[in-house]
Amino acid sequence: NAMEEALDRHLTEMEIWASQALRERQEWEQAQRRMADEERREAEDRKGLFRQYAEYLQTQMEVDKLNKQRNRSTQIESSSSHEFPGMSEPPPDQLRERMKQRAKDMREELDRQVELKKTLEQERQATDKEFENAVTKITRQELGNMKRLELLQRQQEKQ
Repeated sequence: NAMEEALDRHLTEMEIWASQALRERQEWEQAQRRMADEERREAEDRKGLFRQYAEYLQTQMEVDKLNKQRNRSTQIESSSSHEFPGMSEPPPDQLRERMKQRAKDMREELDRQVELKKTLEQERQATDKEFENAVTKITRQELGNMKRLELLQRQQEKQ
């Protein structure tokens, strides 16, 4: 009778242990599925970011191409529309005034070019920073996922 009771207790313990093991395995499998789903979503998000960045770069290249075409057209027009110089020189006062005006115009054009270059560089830096931030965020998320996976694996190994 005592042996049957001990055997019953042992069987009950084994059943409890088995049901716990099954439950833990199911929880582990669910966690694995969740992590796999999350990794897929993150991969899709990364692809989306890369696609957006590629589209942005493509747009920039097209804008640059159009600007080059416009500049080339302007250069062709300005070079073909020049007037031949007169053979007589203007009076010295008029010549000095023209030279001052020409220097002023050149300075203004140079200032515009410098400002445009600064603006383009700032935009490029902002775009680069956004891209780096997105990559950093994704990398941190991946590291967090890897740490969680490692933790789950260690917990399973302990059990």
